[in-house]
Amino acid sequence: AALRVADRRADNPGAPCVMNPLTRLQAGECFNQRRWVSSLVAQHMLRNGVSEPLHPVLHDIWWDVGNVARNALKDGGHFENGVVNWAMWMYLGWIFEPDRHASVYLGRALAELHLPRHATFVALRAQVERPPQSIAPYMDARNAARFAPPTWTYNATAFGFTHLLERLEAGLVPQEPEHREDAMKAVSQAYRYAARKVNGVQAQSLVEQLDGILAYFN
Repeated sequence: AALRVADRRADNPGAPCVMNPLTRLQAGECFNQRRWVSSLVAQHMLRNGVSEPLHPVLHDIWWDVGNVARNALKDGGHFENGVVNWAMWMYLGWIFEPDRHASVYLGRALAELHLPRHATFVALRAQVERPPQSIAPYMDARNAARFAPPTWTYNATAFGFTHLLERLEAGLVPQEPEHREDAMKAVSQAYRYAARKVNGVQAQSLVEQLDGILAYFN
């Protein structure tokens, strides 16, 4: 945890992983440092036969290795095997805590690797793990519709909408005005992504689900 804090401290002139501003990121050095620290976590788990989740900070180290590659590729940047490293390391952290991060980050990497089914699975698997009051499930539904290949789009979007309706029927309606607005925007975007890839009958079915969701916000 101490190493994790040190690599991103803005007041540490030697920190290689400062990403705000992004010009301070020393991508190669940061990647190697985080990869080395992540090996300590892996060794601990292997030596002790641990297969269950540990502390979130430890799993986030693996996620953070991938995040270096993701940020290095911004604005046309270069990083060796960048998308592969982005996807693999984030996936390693994600499998232990699928509810922790926005599914769009890992989903984008998988989509760029032409793995749309994996990206769809990540979004929906994350959605069902989100805590009760989170608005992330609405973004997950949008990401599932966005990343799903045409043959999966209807089922994936319908699953995401059904899960949202179950949450809403259980009384888990976002309370903050800005959260409500973001949730409505996300599900509307989900429908628009899906409508481009489904037939008319399927689109009508999704509209009915969408209307059911939005009714809880009126």
